[in-house]
Amino acid sequence: MAETIKRLPRRDDGSIKSTFEANEVTYTIKTADEGVSIARFNEYQKMAGMLGFGATFQKLYENHQKSIKLANGVVSGENTFTDLVLHLNAINEGILEASEERNSIALYICTLFIVREGEDLTSWSMELARDKIDDWNREGYHAEDFFFLALGSVVGFKNAYLELIERLSGKAEKVSDLFSGDGKFPKMESESTTGEK
Repeated sequence: MAETIKRLPRRDDGSIKSTFEANEVTYTIKTADEGVSIARFNEYQKMAGMLGFGATFQKLYENHQKSIKLANGVVSGENTFTDLVLHLNAINEGILEASEERNSIALYICTLFIVREGEDLTSWSMELARDKIDDWNREGYHAEDFFFLALGSVVGFKNAYLELIERLSGKAEKVSDLFSGDGKFPKMESESTTGEK
């Protein structure tokens, strides 16, 4: 039982060390340069998208289908362009939000490249993953360290994340300022949200 929550061991420069102890087991954080087996890479591919978008594969599929339906609805007149933009914006905002589901996925991704001494690197199982996560929890390690290790492993996520933060941090106009009151795009110069002309 851990009485305090602690961070993974750090080097002098603040980066996470490549080895640590948890529940009397030594773990090593493998890098991409060290390679990954086909079995683990296949599991990683399944989970990486879910981590990046903060959604399960089923939710990603549903969002994709809804986007297509809304786009077709704009063409046929059943939906407004506003409906489509709001849906797509909600998907983008999902990338920025943390969730319990995303944290769980992050922990499982870490079990693919954080390995025990003598571990068979050509296989992976949910049982092994749960055992590792249990060790990390018993040792009292902060979940955030594993979350950021997992995010750092998703190619392109960091750049996309930083770009979204910049775009959504007030540098772009509010969505409501882009549309006329009837949901059509774009709002005409004669329309105003303040009532002034």
